[in-house]
Amino acid sequence: MHVARRDACVERATEMLIMPLEHMGTGARIDHVSRVIHLLEKALGEAELAARGGAVSPVEQDFTHFLNLILANVRSADAFLDHQAHLESDEHSFLTKFLGIGPDEIALAAMNYQRLSVEVLAALWQMLRLMHVPYHTLQQKNQGEFDEADRARYQTAYQHLRAELQARPAAAGA
Repeated sequence: MHVARRDACVERATEMLIMPLEHMGTGARIDHVSRVIHLLEKALGEAELAARGGAVSPVEQDFTHFLNLILANVRSADAFLDHQAHLESDEHSFLTKFLGIGPDEIALAAMNYQRLSVEVLAALWQMLRLMHVPYHTLQQKNQGEFDEADRARYQTAYQHLRAELQARPAAAGA
């Protein structure tokens, strides 16, 4: 059931987005954020498949739009992390030659990209905190529209995928 898979992916992505990342190195942060991107893309794909089954309510459309906004922000954080990683690597030597700057300037630029990624993820944490009530209202609305067999299928699909996603380490691929 597509709605169940969407919900499982959204919830795992949300859990991962609110995890503290300070203890992770740049590479681990990139892997973590890449997994969140994959989960959100999968959630949006499942939402699209669920929408093929009939009319989509305005609340479902708004939720999909919200997920697209979250995904765009996570992709921004990912880009900042990629820039940070590039500047921290040995490949940045062309910049010192091209720009005529020293390693201290490169290190400062890398720190700025890290700060930007942290700020984007912090802003997402705030948005995800606000999502709690409308998301659960949407889930209850969906559950109310399911007959008993659909509710059982939803629960089976949801629990199976949630268990599978929980079993994977946060930095592993989805």
